[in-house]
Amino acid sequence: MPVFPAWPVFTVFLHLLSTLFPVTMVLYCLYNSLTLFVPLMGRAGPGAVPDVFIAVLVALGIIGSMSYNVGTGGEPIRKSLKSERDLKHG
Repeated sequence: MPVFPAWPVFTVFLHLLSTLFPVTMVLYCLYNSLTLFVPLMGRAGPGAVPDVFIAVLVALGIIGSMSYNVGTGGEPIRKSLKSERDLKHG
């Protein structure tokens, strides 16, 4: 039995709190990039493919903002899957 049973929950919360500023900055840069490029791509004409450019820009921004939190939920999910597996094969 661990001494502090809520310690993993606290560390996940602390991690999410500490990544609040970087994620906000990435989303701010994404917003500014979109406010710059969406009107430019609208004026580019039919020869350009603005949808693909905007989609790639948004995808990179979302990946950049979520990359801080990729490993946050892995261990609790693994533990719950292991406990479910143990209950089934009991």
